[in-house]
Amino acid sequence: MFKLFLNLSILIIYCLFFIAGSCDNSDLKNSDNSIEIKIENKDTEITNTELLNTNSALINEINSKKINNIKNDTFNNQINLLNDYFFIYDKIDAEGGLVKLPPIKKNLVIGDSSFTIQLIKQYLLKIGDIPVNDNTGIFDSLLLKGIKSIQFRLGMETTGIISKSLVSEMNIPVKSRVKQISINIERFRKFNQHNISNYLLVNIPEFKLHLFKKNQLQWSMDIIVGKVKNPTAVFENTIQYVVFSPYWNVPNSILNNELMPLIRRNRNYISSHNMEWTAGKLRQRPGADNPLGLIKFLFPNKYNIYLHDTPMKSLFKSEKRAFSHGCIRIADAPKLAEYLLKNDTSWNIEKIRIAMNANIEHYVKLKYPLPILINYFTSWVDEKGLLHFTKDIYKKDIQTK
Repeated sequence: MFKLFLNLSILIIYCLFFIAGSCDNSDLKNSDNSIEIKIENKDTEITNTELLNTNSALINEINSKKINNIKNDTFNNQINLLNDYFFIYDKIDAEGGLVKLPPIKKNLVIGDSSFTIQLIKQYLLKIGDIPVNDNTGIFDSLLLKGIKSIQFRLGMETTGIISKSLVSEMNIPVKSRVKQISINIERFRKFNQHNISNYLLVNIPEFKLHLFKKNQLQWSMDIIVGKVKNPTAVFENTIQYVVFSPYWNVPNSILNNELMPLIRRNRNYISSHNMEWTAGKLRQRPGADNPLGLIKFLFPNKYNIYLHDTPMKSLFKSEKRAFSHGCIRIADAPKLAEYLLKNDTSWNIEKIRIAMNANIEHYVKLKYPLPILINYFTSWVDEKGLLHFTKDIYKKDIQTK
């Protein structure tokens, strides 16, 4: 009897200690929103414990799918990978979706406390960006990693800060994400019809260029694509030429719509911008200020689109990079030139740098042309098994039935 009494006493003391030390949601300061919010699923309030158990099952399912389907040829395996995520997200949608996050008045950073942070932890646990949930509203180091994870998967700068724009992206309905995955599965069906293993892939809405060798991702590079009113076309071709110290032959549309008004107002405009008329066409001479930079890469096509360097490197700091008239500006042109010429013994990185700074246009025909696929994927799975979404900058998803 004494032992039973002692055990009961210890249990009561332990419970009192636990309650005193736990986070009381009713007293939690809501630093970003004063509205009381309840988590509901199909009109039924669920407890944190129930939500944790549900989420754990979903995380295990996501992780098992990754392990079962990540192969060496990850990009060729996109249909299988996206199919797995399609069924997972469809299941989440059928079970009531993800918790709706309230708007925030200010950015939330590590150390902050709010009920919204508690909701965000539940959200991130359910889609696999954090492994566990402590069910508190405190912005801790684990949540910081989770925020950076979802920012990375959404194509956002990985600041680790909960911003209004992040909350807005997280509040996109799961049903919309299911549709987005489905649309991209169909795009990959067409993509996978190619019988090639070495290629450059430009993914327009990702603002990235990817080099694949034997279907293995070698490296990626930031790019700038066409504005919404001057969209970069989706097509396939083969890079055949590298041009060092290129002239910029001004397209008629840019000449008539943008430059002629400036030329009429300033008679010295042409000479002050290192330009010249030749055969009735305006062009800008090679040099550091040339809009094409110091190198361009040609794959002749009806759209007159090509890859090129740029003197405006600061634009690569932008998260969304749709600034061009349709051509594709790349962040590291010498790196791509070195790769394309690596099997040509007459070229090395030193000669490349000399040629690109010579101010004399020099065409090099590639001995080994490389296929380039310019495509438009707004959802995909990376080599680590992470599902990505990005904005539909040209509204192609909306136009797809």
